[in-house]
Amino acid sequence: GRAKAFDFVSSAAVCSSTVGPSVVAAARDMLPYLAGLHFGYAQSKCVAEALVRAAAGRGLPTTIHRPSLIAGSAATGLSNADDLVSRIVKGCVEMGCAPDLDWPLDLCPVDFAARAIVRLSIDSPGPAGVTHLANPNLRHWRDLVLWMNLFGFPLRLIPYRDWLDRLRVEGLRPGHALHALTPFFTACTPDGLTLPELYEQSRRARLSDDET
Repeated sequence: GRAKAFDFVSSAAVCSSTVGPSVVAAARDMLPYLAGLHFGYAQSKCVAEALVRAAAGRGLPTTIHRPSLIAGSAATGLSNADDLVSRIVKGCVEMGCAPDLDWPLDLCPVDFAARAIVRLSIDSPGPAGVTHLANPNLRHWRDLVLWMNLFGFPLRLIPYRDWLDRLRVEGLRPGHALHALTPFFTACTPDGLTLPELYEQSRRARLSDDET
């Protein structure tokens, strides 16, 4: 008969609405800005958060966790070789070039994220609390391309639209690392930008993680 606390692992992607605030506090409900989320994954997480909030309104103790991109273990480097970042890295290596995008990389090591979620679940911020797991030391996509070159994978940075033209051809091959992700790069939003361009530094919202 005792209500069990429910922790939902959402995503920082819900904060990337093009019609939302430029700085997103943890307490901000992003459902009113759903129309500005053009990424299906972010849309599904945003709607799921709304369901969790509804359960909290009925008395269920809940916490919503919004981690940024989950990277490999800080201790071993072990990671998901099939996630978004890994596929982009592999795809660029296959193509011998990388898109010159102004991407800030907000990556949380998986071991840090796991420990943080467990601790925050125990020290819950209260009914319908929300936590933001962001990396305070952002690096840049161009840094990652430089590291790949230093580790023996020769890559050239080329203008994004030129890289996109190559992907439209090379990504048709079923074995290409970016074959399944080609729509993510090529689909345009109503304002004519592709999804990767929406995540550039000048357009992306900043997560406020002060409370967390």
